[in-house]
Amino acid sequence: MAFDYLNPVRYDAIASVDARFAPILEKNLWKDATFRPGVTFTTKYSVKAGQIFVRRLRKVQANQKTATNAGGLDFAHTHTADDLIPIVLDQVFDASEKIYEVVEQARESGQGAQIMEVVVNSVNEKFQAYALTVLLANGQTDADVAAVAANDYETRIVATRKALRDNGANPDTLIVSTRIYGFMLADTGKKYFPNANEEIMRTGAYGRFLGYPVYESNLLTDTGSNGSTEYILYDHEAYSIIYALDTVRMVDAGKDFVGSYAQAQMVAGFKVTLPEAVMIKRIAAAVPTVAVTFDSDGGSAVSTANVAIGAKVTKPANPTKAGNTFVGWNLGNLPYDFNTPVTQAITLKAIWQAT
Repeated sequence: MAFDYLNPVRYDAIASVDARFAPILEKNLWKDATFRPGVTFTTKYSVKAGQIFVRRLRKVQANQKTATNAGGLDFAHTHTADDLIPIVLDQVFDASEKIYEVVEQARESGQGAQIMEVVVNSVNEKFQAYALTVLLANGQTDADVAAVAANDYETRIVATRKALRDNGANPDTLIVSTRIYGFMLADTGKKYFPNANEEIMRTGAYGRFLGYPVYESNLLTDTGSNGSTEYILYDHEAYSIIYALDTVRMVDAGKDFVGSYAQAQMVAGFKVTLPEAVMIKRIAAAVPTVAVTFDSDGGSAVSTANVAIGAKVTKPANPTKAGNTFVGWNLGNLPYDFNTPVTQAITLKAIWQAT
C-alpha cells in the first residue's frame, strides 16, 4: 500500500543508501473461504431486486383410516397456509485503497494488480465472516452440548446426522473447526480421506468424511471449552445468499491526488430458509454463578456456596453455637426458602434461640 517515509540505511554515520522494496510480496494470512456458491450455499433465488420472497409450501395433513368404517371413503378437507420467507439485499462489503502514482512507478512489489488482489481478498474475508455469523445465528443447536473428543468425533457427527435425518432433512455439508479437523487428520486413510490440492482449490473442501465434503474453517471459535462451536452439519440448499452487485475496479483519483483507487464492493442478502436443516454442534456455555454467603452470627463456620444463576442453593448442615439452638436462615428479616431460585449474590444470616 502507500508509504510516506522510510529511513535510509546509513553506513559509518556518513554515507546512506536508499531503501528498496523486494520484488516478491510476503503472503498475507487470510481466514478460510468456506462459503462458495452452489457448494456451501445456494444462489438459486438470485434476482435483480432489493428483496425477494421465497414461498414455502407447508405440509398438508394426510389421513389414514379404515375404508369399511362409517365415512371411511369421505375426504377430510384442510386448507394449509404457506410461509413467505423474505431475503433482503441489505449487507454491503467494500474496500477502497489509495495507490499513489509516484509509489506505483518507484517500486517493483505491491503494485496496482497486487493491491487489487489484497482488496478483493479483504472484502471476501469480511463476507465469509458475516456468512458464518448468519448461519450460526439461524440454525438449530444440537442437544448434545458436551465437548467432542478425538476418540468419539465420528459417533458424535453420526448422531447429529441422525437428528437431522429424523427431522426429514438431507445434510450434505460439514464445516468443522480447526480442532475437530485435527482429530480427522489423525485418522487419515481410515475415517477421513483428504482431497488433492487441486480439488481443494476448486471446491474448498479439504476432504471427505462419511461421504460428506469437509470444510475446515478457522472462523469457528473452538478451544474445546465452554461456548465453543465445533462443527455445523447442514443441507447447503437451506442457506441462501443472493447478490445484487459484485464489482472490482480501478478508479482514477481525479482531483484528490495523483494516482488511483483499487476498489471492490459486494451487496448481498443472507437467509437460512430452512433452519430445520441446519444443526450446529456447540459446547454448552459456562453458566454464570453468584455467591451465597452464610453468616453464622458467632456460630460454627459455614462455607460460601457458588450457585448458578437460576439454580437453588443447597441447604447446609446446621451450624452450632454454645448455649443456643439453631432456628434457621434468614434473608433480611424473613426466613429463607431454599426452594427459591438464586438470581443474585445474597447473604443468609443464622437465627439462634438461647437455651
